[in-house]
Amino acid sequence: PKTMPNPAQAVSLPKRKKSELRRHDPAPTELATYAQALDNVIRGPVLRLQLLTMTRINEAAGARWAEIDLDHGQWKIPANRMKAKEDHLVLLSPQALDLLRAIKAEQNAAGIQTEYVFPAPRARGQKPINTKAAQDDVQLLRNTLDLHPDFTSHSLRHAGITWLGENLCPDAVQRRMTAHSQGSDAHAGYQHAKYNQPAKEWWQRWADHLDTLTQPNVVPLDRRA
Repeated sequence: PKTMPNPAQAVSLPKRKKSELRRHDPAPTELATYAQALDNVIRGPVLRLQLLTMTRINEAAGARWAEIDLDHGQWKIPANRMKAKEDHLVLLSPQALDLLRAIKAEQNAAGIQTEYVFPAPRARGQKPINTKAAQDDVQLLRNTLDLHPDFTSHSLRHAGITWLGENLCPDAVQRRMTAHSQGSDAHAGYQHAKYNQPAKEWWQRWADHLDTLTQPNVVPLDRRA
């Protein structure tokens, strides 16, 4: 009857946290499509650095030359720029170093004096690019390449961590590379290993994997299919 109350009227769906809305893990084919298109957007270099290093987009966008040692292949992101509020040492692959050296050479050739790897175009080198500007380029690629609707810059960290896990990278090394906490149990309190050497090797393997994905005539296989 029309007078019967709707039994679902008082039911409310649980609200999803913002962090739960876009937990997309790109398949290899989708990641390859994205990586191949980075040269076609203005902020492609910062997005490529993020991809190669598994950093967060704000960490890559705010990179300073003083943080980077090109001779020793190191990028030390200070605690005040990290989510965990601890220094994070990235061991740069040759692919990442080539990218950074090319950016430096372009700045020198153009006479750009700036402390930032990615200076904002209108700030005369006094500010880094806005993180949202880089995210806008991700959105542009998502729309033009017909990527998954939940594909964001953070999806790249999901892709990297998933690949590390699938290739049996130790959990402690994964956490080291992504600046995630090593845990809060009693054992973790006594664990002070830095895992720099294995992390360096896995960053290199990841960069080589990305090269393989973007090579012409190579079809990446989705191991989760």
